[in-house]
Formats: sequence, structure tokens, C-alpha cells
Amino acid sequence: MGKSLEKSPIGETIDYLPRPIREKAKTLLYFPFSQKVQRPTLDKSLEAELIDYLRPDINRLRDYTGLTFEDWCL
Repeated sequence: MGKSLEKSPIGETIDYLPRPIREKAKTLLYFPFSQKVQRPTLDKSLEAELIDYLRPDINRLRDYTGLTFEDWCL
């Protein structure tokens, strides 16, 4: 629905408004038609498989950049 509104005459007119007004107008226009997207969950076995698969590449990235990426899970 949002794409339809964006391409409508109203949506195109909003693009010509000054930025602060444009942002508020878009929020008011699109909010009733938007919905929250639930964050997907990753199965623990798939997570472990991905970590094992990506570990060599991440270690090469650490060696290349000299960074530790402490906040990463691998």
C-alpha cells in the first residue's frame, strides 16, 4: 500500500515540501498503512552451522584489518 501512496498525486506532491514538513507528512500518511515486521528467529543448529561456515572468513578479516570484532559472536 505504501508504494501505491508514494506514486499517487499526494505522494508526489509531498516530495516537493521542505524536508521537516515532508518527513512529518510522510509519517502521517504512511503510518495507518504500515505494520511492524517481526524479527525472524534463527534456529540454534543453523546458527551453529553458519558460525562454523563463516569462522575462516571472519578470521581472515581480523588478520587483514587488525580488528578483533569483539561484539561478534564468533
